[in-house]
Amino acid sequence: MKGFWPLAVGAIFVWCHSASAQDNAPAKCTLGLVAVLPLTVLPDGRVATPVSLSGRNAYLTIDTGDIISVITDRMAALLGVRQFFSYLQFAFPGGVVAKNYATVADLKIGNLHAASYNFWVVPDRGGGGTDGLLGPDILSAYDADFDFSSNKLALFDKHHCPGQVVYWAPNYGAVPMTVQKDGHITVKVYLDGKPVDALVDTGAYKSTLDASIAKSLFGIDKDTPGVTSTTAALNGGESAAMYHYKFASMAFADVAVRNPDIDIVPDDHNLSGMPPLVIGINVLRALHLYIAYGESMLYVTAAEAKADAQPVSAPAAAPPKSATRQ
Repeated sequence: MKGFWPLAVGAIFVWCHSASAQDNAPAKCTLGLVAVLPLTVLPDGRVATPVSLSGRNAYLTIDTGDIISVITDRMAALLGVRQFFSYLQFAFPGGVVAKNYATVADLKIGNLHAASYNFWVVPDRGGGGTDGLLGPDILSAYDADFDFSSNKLALFDKHHCPGQVVYWAPNYGAVPMTVQKDGHITVKVYLDGKPVDALVDTGAYKSTLDASIAKSLFGIDKDTPGVTSTTAALNGGESAAMYHYKFASMAFADVAVRNPDIDIVPDDHNLSGMPPLVIGINVLRALHLYIAYGESMLYVTAAEAKADAQPVSAPAAAPPKSATRQ
């Protein structure tokens, strides 16, 4: 989602220290586990987690490509919360616009709790097929550890020694990332060996590449051998003519996803200011991702990389193995 920051978007969760206390706290070299959230795989491959909104059970799609957390107008009606109009508006792909916000009492996410939280309200089709979206306004208060092979999302205290995070495998890749003011995560990946700026977006069910970059950087257009054309809705938005292409690899530092299937889309379907490549859940599920918001690093291994160790200091880096996705 792309838009503007709202006014204060919610209350501070009760388990958090004050911002100044956290900022001045010395970094610890062991990870502090805050919560483990179960992930449900949606029909399109995205993931959602159960939450409690004013005592009502709900599911929110995990969306690192969002700006703030939202609930659908249907859920707002079920909760009986009053909606307030704001001159600040949020635009979603497909022309969905959020103009209102609502205060939800008693938000529970796993064992985490806030007495109240402000959610923006969107039409049902802006909720990702669930009751809303859990965005980086909440996620970025922690480090987010996506274990897609076990369908778990672990949240850790983000104040730790740099690089001391990959507890589940001896080898990994480390990619510098930029956390934009709107909460978006951008990284540089190597698509078929060529550097491309990309958005890491768990809320996108397909990965997409701007047509102009596909042509100028890779020489790929609708007439390229291996390209298939179609007309489909772009990540829940309006239908558009696009085509698919399987690249050889997408590398995150030394960890590569093999044969990533990418939709090549018209440039005008990319919201202003977005990178040309959006890495959606169809590629991300091949990885185990640790989003270290506190140190602006993305740590990756193959999704199936496992270790018996509990969260402890990371071992020394070594050449990691590739993640494979057919």
